[in-house]
Parts: sequence; structure tokens; C-alpha cells
Amino acid sequence: MQRKHMLDMLLLIFFLPGSIFFFLILLHLNAAPAHAFSFAPAVQPIATPIPSPPSPSGPSPDASLQFYGSLSTALIAAGATIIAAVIAGIVVVYQVRRNHRLELEKQQLQFQLDAARQQRQNIAELDKMRYAEKLTVEREEKERERQQRIAAAEAAKATMKAAQTPAQREQAYREAIRHDPDITHLQILDMSQPLEVTKVYVRVRLHEETRLSYDIEAALRSAEQRGDPNAMLKASWASLETRSSAAMTPQDALQKYSHCIVLGDPGAGKSTLLKYLTLKAVNQQLANLPDLPIHIALAEFAYSDAQDLIEFAAARWDERYGFPQAEARVYIEQHLAAGRAMLLLDALDETVIGNNDERAAESYRRVLTAINQMAARYPKAPIVVTARKAGYYRRPRLHSFTELEVLDFRLDEMKQFVINWFDQHTVARRHATANELNTKLEQTPRMQVLAANPLLLCLIVMVYEVQQNLPEKRAELYKQCVDTLLYKWDTSRDIRRLREFKPEHKRQLLMEIAWHFHQQGRRYFPEEELLTVIANFLPTVGCPAQQCKLILSEIEEENGLLKEQAQGWHGFLHLTLQEYFVALYATENNKLDTLLSYCGDPWWEEVFSLYAGSVFDASLLLQKLMRQEKGQLLWKDVFHTNLLWAGCCLVARPRIGQTVLREKVIACLFELLRTTPYSLTEQQVISTLVDIGGSEVKGKLMAILKDKQEAPFVRTLVAQALGKQEEGAVVAELLAILKDKQEDYFVRGSVAQALGKQEERAVVAELLAILKDKQEHPDVRWSVAQALGKQEERAVVAELLAILKDKQEHPDVRGSVVQALGKQEERAVVAELLAILKDKQEDAYVRRRVAGVLGELGERAVVPDLLTILNDKQENTGVRWAAIAALVQLDEREAAKPFLISLIPSIQEMHEWDVKEDIQNTLKELTQSILTIRLLTRLLKSRDHLLLNRIHLILWTICQREKVRISMLDLKLIKFVKVSKRKYRYV
Repeated sequence: MQRKHMLDMLLLIFFLPGSIFFFLILLHLNAAPAHAFSFAPAVQPIATPIPSPPSPSGPSPDASLQFYGSLSTALIAAGATIIAAVIAGIVVVYQVRRNHRLELEKQQLQFQLDAARQQRQNIAELDKMRYAEKLTVEREEKERERQQRIAAAEAAKATMKAAQTPAQREQAYREAIRHDPDITHLQILDMSQPLEVTKVYVRVRLHEETRLSYDIEAALRSAEQRGDPNAMLKASWASLETRSSAAMTPQDALQKYSHCIVLGDPGAGKSTLLKYLTLKAVNQQLANLPDLPIHIALAEFAYSDAQDLIEFAAARWDERYGFPQAEARVYIEQHLAAGRAMLLLDALDETVIGNNDERAAESYRRVLTAINQMAARYPKAPIVVTARKAGYYRRPRLHSFTELEVLDFRLDEMKQFVINWFDQHTVARRHATANELNTKLEQTPRMQVLAANPLLLCLIVMVYEVQQNLPEKRAELYKQCVDTLLYKWDTSRDIRRLREFKPEHKRQLLMEIAWHFHQQGRRYFPEEELLTVIANFLPTVGCPAQQCKLILSEIEEENGLLKEQAQGWHGFLHLTLQEYFVALYATENNKLDTLLSYCGDPWWEEVFSLYAGSVFDASLLLQKLMRQEKGQLLWKDVFHTNLLWAGCCLVARPRIGQTVLREKVIACLFELLRTTPYSLTEQQVISTLVDIGGSEVKGKLMAILKDKQEAPFVRTLVAQALGKQEEGAVVAELLAILKDKQEDYFVRGSVAQALGKQEERAVVAELLAILKDKQEHPDVRWSVAQALGKQEERAVVAELLAILKDKQEHPDVRGSVVQALGKQEERAVVAELLAILKDKQEDAYVRRRVAGVLGELGERAVVPDLLTILNDKQENTGVRWAAIAALVQLDEREAAKPFLISLIPSIQEMHEWDVKEDIQNTLKELTQSILTIRLLTRLLKSRDHLLLNRIHLILWTICQREKVRISMLDLKLIKFVKVSKRKYRYV
């Protein structure tokens, strides 16, 4: 309809002035004398007499000229009018089209917002229906469980009644504990069936230092200042590893501290730990500790009228196990006094109950006093209490109790938990599922940070168990994690707390906080500014701003989505959750244009991906990214940021109303792969295409891999990317290429490295066979050694050591073995590596690799040797660059900087690929000034392909960190490069 109106307008603009012009001409024709338009008479013969002059009454020549002049003026004026009308029409049409396009975009955006709102409403309605159905099922299930418990209690009472002696009663109690479902089983949220605690439990680690430091750790603060989320994740894991190295097992902690309180975030596994200790104790499996556990849920005690914990425990023994209350009290007191029983008191934080602040505080004080009295009365008896960390430090604390903190899971513990979970299923397919899920965890760092919390790991496993896969959109998984902490965790366990703030308002507030601080590039928030943000938000939902501190405490204590990271500094539980809430804010508040202003900033990359997966229709996002990519007429972004980010948005599996956009982005990625001169861009494109997936995309990539006419480097990149998929068909194709000795050795080496990521013994055996074969090409063996370095098998390490000691081996193979040993973190070979580094008769390549590995292993004792090498100007230049790189890894940047400027001119003289790798790593770390960046950009004009790619990679890393944009004007015969600071909207 709009197009029809536009055509009508065009007809009106062009034909109406033309009609008027034609009408004016006809009018002049009718008004002029007839002879004015007649032809002159024919020329007469010379003999013909000259006719007499015309009479004065006829028209004169001047009059005719005057008429023609008037006609010309009219024609010119009419033409000018037509031209003006046409120009005005064009302007009108352009303006109409522009307004129409803007209106369409506005309508499309409004449609998306309305659709998203409607979708949320529909989801809410469905959730309500499902919740009602779930409540019905749960009521029925709970009734069945109640009947089972009644039957079990009756059986326990019958057994207890038949017991005649204290020893028989104790044995009956032990047997009842072993069959008590509240102790022996773990029921989390709405899982299909409970899990046995002893089978699913993964040993947690307790750290003695629980108090917050006065400032954020230096490594975390440095990563925040650089705006590098990946560096921040690595620093977080490094911090966890450091604390884990000084941690202890729960059994060791109980032996060292008889009275302790175990603190942790919501879902950290505190309650499960006490259940596990109860079962181990009752089965006499805790060496040097009492074997009579008394497990008490403190929330139940808080609701009871019992005067003290012993009275409550005795009443529970009578009710649940049939142990007469009076006898039970005497029995418990005797064993506690003698140190032959242990108290396991769960969830001190859940005792803050009451319908106002005073009653809640009084309830907590009553329980705290009861625990302190037990500790004073029975000093020989071990007592373990659990509580949430945030709430414990804001209230009165226990006297003479050692404070221990439950640490997050590391990757190995996550994987063991997943295996334990699926091992409880008898179907073989479930075991395969465990391996697949563990592989996904390994490949997804941001999922790992969530899975470090046992509760969220349980949720991830439950989702995977039901769907046999994780949600295509990470935003959906994050939503479930947030909903669990925000709405479900306390509700599922029937915990009632005094609340000042509705959960939905908490969600909105968390979005505001995330958006405010993420725009500033901050992961850690000063308390004063955070309270200001909360105070500004509260009146918008009808709450007084003065409650800001109370609301912050409530969120940190109950939900754990925010936590105090250091004294006076707060932040989200994990950066991943902050990014999720930022994307949620942008989705619900129409902040697409603001998001686009951060395109190219790694701090916002995950937010873009989550936004694409959250918005109802990602068409507008892709349109604008592609428009920005194509809008660069002469100066082209050398990193193709907009196109690559559009591809990353497709990886998020968004809904795209304009389906042609998906094909357009993929086609542009394949075209970029065909035309780019940069290996980094090729790698990024291939990785993005593999992640986008789909049979058609993978088919095209496999065709590239098999095509021997393709560039070997591109084929190697495809092999490496496809090798991550761990699909049987892909692995088989890669093995076939590896075994083909007629194949390009470069491609075979890359295939070997790709296969090294597979945890299959058959693959490892193939790689070992090639490594031992000295008839194989050295480059293939080099790659095989690299691949085997990733294998966590002692036999592999022994093979590598044997090759390293063999000086008759090819130097490239030995150097690769050194790197492989570094990845294995084999500190036992440090002495041999040092000897090689100092020996100038050794091959320079091997020495360079040794220097790098010593830096990776953190061997600070080699710093003097590295400085000696740098001061020796007769030393091999490549070895000196390797020494600088090692000093950077050892955090000796200041010692390395004086040598940097003097060695930069040697870059173009370097021909070895690995030397340039050392240079690359060093320049990435030390280059900060725009001047240095401009010096490096001049090398982009180089005709040396290897140097060109190295410099491109170096500049990409620097530009990510320093927020710099590099554009190129390529005129074939000459290239121009310009460097400019990105203008991000940091507040």
C-alpha cells in the first residue's frame, strides 16, 4: 500500500508540471497572429520585379522577435518551474521514504517490545498454570512421602520398642539414621527423583581465612581496569586455586577445631556437607571423631518451644525413631559430656523468623544463646554449625567458634559431581551424557563460573538431563539460575523469612545496578555509590529510599546474587550474572543504540550475545551491524568488527524475523574467509561459522577441509575448529586425514593438534605411534608432541621425557616436547631445563622454548639467568626475545622494559615463526601508547606475509585492550592506515 502511494506521488510530481507546461504552449499558439507562424514566400526568379513594400498595417519583424522572446522567456520560466518542482518532489520523496523507514523501524521496535511483553505475560500465565499443577503433584508426592515416613517411623519405633539395653537402642538409632530420607537423600528443587547423599557427594574444601580483605585482589583489579572479561575469569580461577592450596577437608577441620562454623554462599553445599558427615559418623568412617551424630535443623528448633537443643533433639528422637524422650535426653547428655557424640547444627541463618524485626532478632538470639550454652557445657564434644556468610557477619556471632568457608568447586570437582550424578542411573546412555556435559563445561568458561556453585551445577545437570542438551540460548540457562536464587531456593525448602522487598522488584533493581556499573566498565562497586543507586530506584516501586541498606543486606543474605567482595566493595556473585542483567536491562528498556556504541569493546561482547538471545526479534540488531559494516566506503576496519559480532550474535541462536539476514551474515563470513589476507581473521571467521553450526555450514567447511587446492593454513584452521565438536563423524574424518601420508604435512599437524583435544584412548594411541616414528615429517611430530601435552596421562609424560633427553632427536621435536611438558606442569624437569637454558651449545630453538616454559611454570629463580642473557649482546636475538617474554610471565615487566625498545628494530630481521610468537606476546603485554601502536601499524604495509599476520594479531590484542580502532584505505598500489581512539560511552 505504501509503495502504491509513493508511485502516485511520483506521477503527480512529474506529470502535473508537464501538463501545465504543455497547456501554456497551446495557449500561446492560439493567441499569436496566424502569419507569425507561416513560412516565408518562395524565392522568385531574378527577372521577376521586386514587390512593393508591405503596408504599414501588417506585422513588423520587431514584433515577431518580441513575440518569440516572450515565448522563450515563458518556456524558460516554465522549465525552471518544472525543475524546481522535480527537485522539490525528489526531496519530498526522500523525506517521505526516510520518515517511512524510521517509522517502520520504530514500529518494528515497538512490535518487538510489545511481543516481548506479551511473551513474558504468556510465559507468566503458563508458569502459573504449571506451578498450580506442580503444587498439586507436590502435595500428592508429599502426602505419599508423609505416609512412608509414618510407616518408617512406626517400624523404627517397633524396633526401638523391642530394644532392651542402651546398646540395642543405640544400634536401633543408627539403623534409623541410615534409612531416614531427610538425611540420606538430596531433593533439590523439582528433580524427578532424589539422590543418595553418599553417592553424589563431592568432597568440599574449607578455608580458614573467611574475613573480607580491605581491597580487591590486585590481579582482579588489574583485569577490571583493562576491561578484559576473560582476564577477569582467569584471575578469579587463579585466586580460587591459591585458596584451595591452603584449604583442608571437613574431617581434618573437625580434628583441628572441635567447635567451628562453616560459612558459604547460598547453594554452596553446607547442608549436604552436614548430612554427609552424619552418615559417615554413624557408619564409623570418621577416624578420631565421635561416631554418634546428632543432626538438628536449627530452623525447626527456632519454631519449637524447646528450652534447649538437647530437649529438642530428645523430642525428635522420640517422634522420629521411637527412642523414649527421657532416656534419649540422658543418653545424649552422657555422650556429649564424654566427647563420644557430635552436634551437627544446620542453617543458623534460617532462624531469623518473625513478622517484624524485633521478633526476628529475638529468634536469632535465642538460637545463638542455645548453641553457645552447648559449647560451654560440653567442651569435649565436636560442634559444627552452618550459616550463610553474608548474614552471619551482620549479626552477633558465636563465641569461641572457628570460622571456616566452603570454597567453590574447581573444574575437576564439577566433573566428578556430574559423573556421580549420572552414575546413579543404570542406563548406559546416562554415562555418555555425563562425559558430554563435562566436555561442554570445559569448553564454556562462563558456564564454569556458575557451575562452581553446587546448587547452580545441580540446576545445569537437571536441565541437561531433561533436554539431553543445554539450552541453545545461554540467556535461558542464566534465567533459570537467577530464578532459582531469586524465587525458588528458599521456597522449595519451605523457608519463611522476613522480607521487605518483592522478588520481582529485586530483579528490576539488579538490572539497574548492572547497567549503571557495567557502563562504567566496573565489576566491583563501592558501597556508597551502590547504596545511592538503590536509593534512587526504591521510590520508583513505592519504597522509601532510606531502606537502601536493608534491601542490600536482604539481597546478599537471602539470594546471594550480590555479595560483598571486600570491605566496602560489592559485586555480583559472578561477572556472568552481571552481563546477563545488563542484557536484560537493554532488552526491556530499548537500549539497542547504546549497545551498538560499544561494538568492538570486549567488555560488552558477552552482553551483545545475551541480548541477541533475549530479544524477541534480533533482526534490527543484525540490520544495524551489517549496515555499519557496509557503510564504510573507503576506510575499512582491518578487524571487521561489525561482521564478526553479527556472527557471534547468530551463535546465540536468536529469533530472526527477517530470515534472509541469517543467510546474508553467513554468506558475508564465507566471503571474508575467501578474501582476507589475515590469518587471525580467517581463524575468527571459521570459529564463528563452526559455532553457528547447521548442516549446510558444516558441509561447506568440511568441503574446504577436504579440498587439497585450498590454502593449507585455512584447512588447518577448519580442522582445529571442527575438532572441538567431538562428533564421531568429524573425528573419523580427521583421523583419515592424519593417516594419509600424501596429505600436506602442515594440515596433518593441525589435525593432530585437533585430535589431541579428544579424550579417547584410540586417538592417543595413534598420536603416540606417529611421535615415535622418526621417519615421519618433523613438523607432524612437532604437532603431535603439542597435542600429547594436553593429555593427562603419566605414560604420555614418560614418552615426552625420553624424547627430550635424546639429543639426536630433531630440535623442533625437542622444542615442542619442552612446551608439552610445560603444559603438563612437570616441575620435576626444571633442573634439566635450566641446564639447557644456560648451555650455549644447545640449539637456540630449544633454549627459547625452555625460557618460555620456565616463565609459564613461575620459576622465579631463573630471573637472574634471564637478565644475564639479556645483557649479553652476543646472545642469540631470538633467545633474548624469549627471555623478555619469560620475564613478563614472571611479572618482572619493569626489568624487561629497558630491553624492549632496543630490540624492536630487530623484528623485521626475525624469520622464525616461533621467535615472532615471543615478540608478539611481549608487545601485547608492554605496548600501551598510541605512538607505539602507530609504529606497529606501519608494518601492516609489509609484503612479508608472516610478519603481516603477526603484526595484525599483535594490533588486534592491543586494540582490544586500549580501545583503539584501526582503519585501512587500500588503493592496491599504496595503502594508508589510520589509528583512532574508540569513543565508548563510559559514564
